[in-house]
Amino acid sequence: MKAKTVRTTRVGAKQDQPITIRITDLPDLVSAVDHQEERMQVTDDRMVLTMEEAAQRLGIGRTTMYALVMNGEIRSVTIGRLRRVPVRCLTEYVDHLLDPASPDTAV
Repeated sequence: MKAKTVRTTRVGAKQDQPITIRITDLPDLVSAVDHQEERMQVTDDRMVLTMEEAAQRLGIGRTTMYALVMNGEIRSVTIGRLRRVPVRCLTEYVDHLLDPASPDTAV
């Protein structure tokens, strides 16, 4: 069986240079992308998250996340020069949204 080729251009290349991908190579490319996505997933056993990861976990934008932290609505910690959000602080924030009258969940 003769291999078919697909011509495409690289995204973000300085020059639009076409590249050739053989159809027989596609399963390997898909496998490589799947493996990369697995490495990029946030594991649930971490105690602290980056601001971007915390925003993603809440389903909000990064700017909104920074505003909530800077306003004191969501607590965060500084580790060295890095700002991190403990997972439990996200839980406390959501609990406070569900029951704002409860004194034990006040932020």
